[in-house]
Amino acid sequence: NVTAGNVSILNVVITNFYDGTDLNTINYTTGFCRIAENATISSVKIKNNKITNTRAFVFAGALTDDYNPDTTIIINDLLVTGNIFNSTPLPINFNCPVVNSKVTENTFKNVIGASRTVAAVRIFVDGLVFNSPIYDTLENCVVSNNNFHTVINRTTTGDSSTGNNYECHAVQVSANNATVTGNTITDVTGVNFDCEAIYVKAKRYTITGNTLYNSGSIEGAINCKGTTLT
Repeated sequence: NVTAGNVSILNVVITNFYDGTDLNTINYTTGFCRIAENATISSVKIKNNKITNTRAFVFAGALTDDYNPDTTIIINDLLVTGNIFNSTPLPINFNCPVVNSKVTENTFKNVIGASRTVAAVRIFVDGLVFNSPIYDTLENCVVSNNNFHTVINRTTTGDSSTGNNYECHAVQVSANNATVTGNTITDVTGVNFDCEAIYVKAKRYTITGNTLYNSGSIEGAINCKGTTLT
């Protein structure tokens, strides 16, 4: 657990850090690095790591709630670059306010799990409206030049029409200014309605130059909620 300061995870190789359980709303306790409640973190740098068959790599939020954001956590700067994630159902999950974030030039393969949300990159404050004071703190989020291959939510028990809101995304981000560009996304599927390759909730956003194959469901491959689209 990390509660303050800076976080740097560089050039780490992890294999088979897994307890055999699926992700669910009451068990986020197995993971390599967790940013705990009430933490104020100046910067998080995740660079040049190789992660294979690991249940969760880096996540921020409550151990028993995968929906409501933990607004007691504040991260000022987040950089994720040069990593390879394989068979890791929760690679990057920040369910808290992140002021500035950049995720670039990573590879995500076989992001497969059973959970309320399965997402390769999740920097998201779920359930908050745009006029929430929290949104004023979320400045910029950039997701660029990543490769995503196979993101699957195996959950069969619900979707947004039943109020359970089970989701599956390659990219799920929220910010004042969000940019998603230059990514290649292949095979993002699930058994639920809320399945999109790119899901952005932002006041202003730019989505350009992405290549999508077999990604999305009846709601579309790209889902945008906000005020201004470039």
